[in-house]
Amino acid sequence: MPDRAVPGAPRRGRLFAVDHLSDWNLLRAFLVVSGHLERDDAARRLGLSARTLTRRLGQLERELDLRLLIRSGSRTTLTPAGARLRDGLVGPIAEISAQLDDVRRQRPVTTLRIAISTDLPAGWAEEVRAWLHQRGRPAVVELRAAPAIDGLLGSGLIDLALLLGEPTELPGMVVGYEPAVVALPENHPAAGRTGIATGALSDLPIVVPETATSAHRQIVGELLRGDGASGQLITAPIVGTTDPGMLHAAREHRAAALVLARNARRLDTTGLVIRPLEPAHLVPVMLAGRSEVPLRQVRALAEELIGIPGSPARSAAPPASS
Repeated sequence: MPDRAVPGAPRRGRLFAVDHLSDWNLLRAFLVVSGHLERDDAARRLGLSARTLTRRLGQLERELDLRLLIRSGSRTTLTPAGARLRDGLVGPIAEISAQLDDVRRQRPVTTLRIAISTDLPAGWAEEVRAWLHQRGRPAVVELRAAPAIDGLLGSGLIDLALLLGEPTELPGMVVGYEPAVVALPENHPAAGRTGIATGALSDLPIVVPETATSAHRQIVGELLRGDGASGQLITAPIVGTTDPGMLHAAREHRAAALVLARNARRLDTTGLVIRPLEPAHLVPVMLAGRSEVPLRQVRALAEELIGIPGSPARSAAPPASS
C-alpha cells in the first residue's frame, strides 16, 4: 500500500484525518508498537494477544489508507508515514491520557462481575481470567449453573456471562463453538461405527436436560432420530452441570445423549461409547451482558475470546486447554 494522504484529508493544521476512525484505541495500539517494535512485547504492554494487536494495526492502516508499518518476523519498522504519524501523535495522546486519568481518579472503582456456565469446559474460564488479569481491573468470576445465569443477568447482579446458546433479548455475541458428540449404549449396533449419521438412532430413547426448551428437544430429536421421527424422551436432572446427568441417564435407560466433546472426555462413560456426529454439530458459546453494561466491554472480551481455537474466527476445533 503506497504512502499517501487520505483522499479528502485537510492539508493544513492536522497530520492526518483521524476524526473518522472507528476506534481511537487503534491509535494507542500504533503508538505502543512504534515505541516497542517487538510485537510480542507491545502486545503484553497493551494487554492483548499478538493476533489481536496485528488485527488492530491492519485495521488502522485500512482506515487511514496508509502503510504505516513494515513487518518482518517478530520485528516491525515504521514507514516514513508511520514515523510522521508517531511524532505527530505523541504529544496530543499524552495530554488526552492525562485528562482521562484525572477523570478516572474522581470516580469510584467498580468491580466487574462475570459468571461462567459450569456446562462449559474449563478452558473458557481460563481465557476470561487471563483477560481480566491483563486489564488489571477489580473483577469477580463466578462459576454458575446455566439456569441461574439468566436471572442474575436480568436482576443486574452480574455484568457479563459466558454460556451455551445464541444471543436473544440481552446484548451479546457468539464467541466460539463447542463440538457435540453422541453417547450411546456400547452394545448398540451403531456403536461400532466411526460416526453417527442423522437418523441412525431412531430406535433409541433420547435424553434431554430438564431445562431443555421445545426448540432444543426438536433439534436433538432431528439430529439423532431424523427429521419427523418421534420416540421416547428421557429427562435428565441437572446435578451441578448438565452433561454428567445426561450420561447417567443414557446409561441407566439405554438411551442416546448429545453432550459436549470435551466434557465427555472427563466424565464417567462406563457402558457407553462416544461417537461424533456426521455431519458435525457445533454448539455456540455466547457472551452476554446485562442491558446497562457498555457494549465496548462486551466487545473487548469477545475480541479476545474469538481469537482462541474453536472460535468462528479460527476453526471448528475446541480450545486446546481442557
